[in-house]
Amino acid sequence: GSPLVFAGKSHRDLALGFWHGDPRKYPDLSDRGYTEPSADAMALGDVSCHHGWTLHCAPPNQETRQRRALAVSYFIDGAVRVADPADGYGEDR
Repeated sequence: GSPLVFAGKSHRDLALGFWHGDPRKYPDLSDRGYTEPSADAMALGDVSCHHGWTLHCAPPNQETRQRRALAVSYFIDGAVRVADPADGYGEDR
């Protein structure tokens, strides 16, 4: 397996566009000073849990098998979906 690398606290920056502007336009985040903690190499059956907007990556896959991932999102009962990006993010959010 290979280790994952995370940009610590990056989820806070990526969320800004959804609440304060157009989420399709990301600011330059290169000077944000993120920490880059790295997890140990992952083995079959290991799990990594992190915020869905956390910037993360892994080194290239050196194995002959494809890497697989599963993303699960939980929402509180009664949560309301924001406007569809295809509709242009109107005032009703």
